[in-house]
Amino acid sequence: MAAALFAAPLQAAEPNLNTPPPGARAQPNVDPTDLGMALMSAAINADGTIARGEGVIATGTTKLGLGVYEVGFDRDITRCAYAVTVGESSIGSATPAAAGVTRRSGNDNGVFIQIDNAIDGTNVDRDFFVLVYCGR
Repeated sequence: MAAALFAAPLQAAEPNLNTPPPGARAQPNVDPTDLGMALMSAAINADGTIARGEGVIATGTTKLGLGVYEVGFDRDITRCAYAVTVGESSIGSATPAAAGVTRRSGNDNGVFIQIDNAIDGTNVDRDFFVLVYCGR
């Protein structure tokens, strides 16, 4: 009884589309004037003081009025994206509120925050979190 041998047909190797290839380190081509990616954050207490954060500065962070705040960062953030979320900077219960964020007029390093009571829309003081993402 003769054994039949079958050979699998030769197939071309699929190209590796990963750049850089697995196991290699990326070598970015960065323009010296490019600030690159930055993610900055701030946890702000209802009284306008900083609970914690990255890139946030005390000299540019203040409570301007009832439910109205300015949060300053250590660089120009005019070409960045901002997000704000109401929450507790420590352990507590989250009270429903709505918050808005925009660039701070006259301060390229700051954002303007307004927090409203979710029930009646009046301004309220609440702890909040700000994220600032600056991409390429």
